[in-house]
Parts: sequence; C-alpha cells; structure tokens
Amino acid sequence: MDTTLDVVKWGRIIKNGASAFNLQFSANQIECFYQHMTALMAWSQKINLTAINDPYEMAIKHFVDSVAPIGYCNAMSRVLDMGSGAGFPGLPLKVWYPDIELTMVDAVRKKVSFLKHVVRLMGVKNTQVLHARVEDIKRTPTFAAFDTIVCRAFGNLKYIVECALPLISSEGQILIWKGHKPEKELPALRPVLDRSPGDLSIRMKSYRLPFVGAQRTLVIIAAQKKALSPTRVF
Repeated sequence: MDTTLDVVKWGRIIKNGASAFNLQFSANQIECFYQHMTALMAWSQKINLTAINDPYEMAIKHFVDSVAPIGYCNAMSRVLDMGSGAGFPGLPLKVWYPDIELTMVDAVRKKVSFLKHVVRLMGVKNTQVLHARVEDIKRTPTFAAFDTIVCRAFGNLKYIVECALPLISSEGQILIWKGHKPEKELPALRPVLDRSPGDLSIRMKSYRLPFVGAQRTLVIIAAQKKALSPTRVF
C-alpha cells in the first residue's frame, strides 16, 4: 500500500462524492470502505483484482459508483452480486444497507478468497461468498430466489439477464452498472425478456461520477407494476 496516502483526504473524497447523490456516510461506514480499499491494494500486488491502482481514483470509480444509483432502485432484502470480483457493488451496498442478506458469487477462486478475507476484515454479517458459476447457483439445495440481483462490469446485457432471470423473484429487480448507454445491446435483450413469465420493463438512468466526470448508466429490469423513479422507458 502507498504509505503516503492521506487518509483524511481519501475519506473526504468519499463523502463529497456521495453527497452529489444525496448520500451521507458515517465515519464507521467510511472506515469500512477504507479497510476494503487497503486490502484491495495489497492483494492487487499479487493477483489481478482491479485495473485501478490509485486509491483516490478507487474512491470514486469503485466505492462511490457502487452506491451512486441507490435513489433509482427499489428496496433490497436478499441481494445477489453476480461476478463480484473485488466486491463491487455488493460490499459498498452492504455498508449502506447493513440489514440486507448479501450473497457474492465469482468463478475465480483467488477472487473468492479475497472476498472472504474482506468480509472477515470488515466484520459484516449475513454475507456469504460462493465459488461458483452463476448458472449453477440454482442447483444448490438451499437455493431461494433473490429480490435484487446486481452486476457491475460483467459481460453484455443479454448474457447477464439470461443468467439472472432464473434466480430472481417474481417482483424482483435486476440492476446492471454499465459504463455507457447500452442501446446497441437492447435488441438482443428484448427476446430474452419476452420469453420470461413476468411482464418486465427496461429502464435506464444515466449519471456522471463527480471529480472524474465519467458517464455511467444503470440498467433497471423489473416487474411493470413496480413503482420506479422516472427514467427513460424502452
């Protein structure tokens, strides 16, 4: 880890970045993020967990981005983070919503080992990490549908939704973080939704990350009768 890191500055970036989305974090929550970040920097020297190696850039592009679209989502209870990798967006969401039951899944054993380490380090409860392919989760004896499935930077929309639909409850939501507006991916996605038993809507909410100005898009797939914040409907 970079020993010149200004801890106060790092926490201030988190606070100011989150405030752009009307979110306020406590000192304890920022400490959880800090523990996650320092572990990520240390482990990334040995295994490939993130392409971002600057802690201040991580603060915005990983931690703030994971919680930025919270205001556009429905309430969460049982949450699955597909392809969790280094723990985004699952662990920051768990810090914001400590009462959710979080499951993180990844097919890479080294990433799973990292996630288990961070869960112990942060001391978060009701959180499990699975070493598995997403397609195999439903075959586990204790499987129960999730009301929220989240996914960040993991494949194209069609593949993500095909994996998520068998795991989501009838009134659940699928939240997909994209780095751009994915209009070109929508035609391939529509037949997948048409084959699903429920009446699903696709909505998108675009936002910009503070300080870095990077554009992001949250893709929301949910039952039509769910009341969502006003977004563009396709």
